[in-house]
Amino acid sequence: MRCVVLLLAATGCVAEPDEPTPAPLPDAEAWSGPDTAGPYAVGARTHEYVDARGVEMTVELWYPALPEDGAVPEDYGQLSIVRNAYRDAPMDLRSEPFPLVAFSHGFGGIRYQSTFLTEHLASHGFVVVAPDHPNNTLFDLDSDITDQVALARPGDVSSAVDEVARLSATGDEWDGFVDATRFGMVGHSFGGWTTLAVGGGVVDLEATAAYCEATPTASCDFLDLSALTEVGDTSPDPRVVASAALAPGGAFTFVEGSLLTLENALVMGGQRDGDMPYDSEIRPAFDRLGSGATLVTLARSGHWAFTDLCELLDVFDDCQGEDSNYMDAGVVQFTTNTLVTAHLRSTMLDSTDDEPFLADSFWQDMADVTVTVAP
Repeated sequence: MRCVVLLLAATGCVAEPDEPTPAPLPDAEAWSGPDTAGPYAVGARTHEYVDARGVEMTVELWYPALPEDGAVPEDYGQLSIVRNAYRDAPMDLRSEPFPLVAFSHGFGGIRYQSTFLTEHLASHGFVVVAPDHPNNTLFDLDSDITDQVALARPGDVSSAVDEVARLSATGDEWDGFVDATRFGMVGHSFGGWTTLAVGGGVVDLEATAAYCEATPTASCDFLDLSALTEVGDTSPDPRVVASAALAPGGAFTFVEGSLLTLENALVMGGQRDGDMPYDSEIRPAFDRLGSGATLVTLARSGHWAFTDLCELLDVFDDCQGEDSNYMDAGVVQFTTNTLVTAHLRSTMLDSTDDEPFLADSFWQDMADVTVTVAP
């Protein structure tokens, strides 16, 4: 979960856009597979507000949109990432309310660090909200207070969902656009830990200290909670109905058994992850989940292919793809889009059409991908 400060060097680079998202279908209810772009064009907006905690928050919102004729996708401002999102495009009101997903970025990341996924979800009819976690982004990182940031992160997510709920009841264009009474939770790295915390994990300071003293792992180095005497209000959010943790770490920080409360949980991780090692960080997160949880193992994936980093700056080994015996980042992202979308639609929308994509047999032609379901 090291800081991705090297992204600063890439702020002037423009990633090549993907193929344009197809124009919205006449029938907005038409089903399309999770392995392809969905029927909706994608809008993106930046929203700022002060929440009930008095914290100044910035969130990014992706949503089904109806862009005006001649509109073109735009970048995200601070980082020149260009995909398929139309900035501030009018909303597509044909099938509201849309289900909600919250996304949590990694340590030193940023709210739009994984647009390959957030835009893909919006194209399939989800509204996605992603907060910048204060003091833990690419542009305001303070690694001296990581312990405080960790305990604030679940509240950041709940705050963002609360704000979407408020927007959806304002009487303006957002009115009734999204169902914020329940949401799916997705995150990468530190955001994967946040996903587990928001979904049900209860922080245990004594257990964390004991674990790191006896068997120090990668996340012990950065997730140092030893200076804390109490955790405050880090209660899980009961509105979470499905979770997808990408390359998570730090499962040992939670009260034994608390992760069993997560329903509809998915964990994805690479066996060549040098930041959150698979055997000591990612697999243990899955092992603490309950029956029915799903683990997706990517044999030759590392840590950064779950983000847009490899398109902006390919200095990390796992951005080199087959040249360094890693999975191509585009293949990792295709796999992530397919499985996360199928998981959220099958659990949040009861879509039986998505279930085949979650079976190990679907991936039998991809030797690097294994899907395991906890008995």
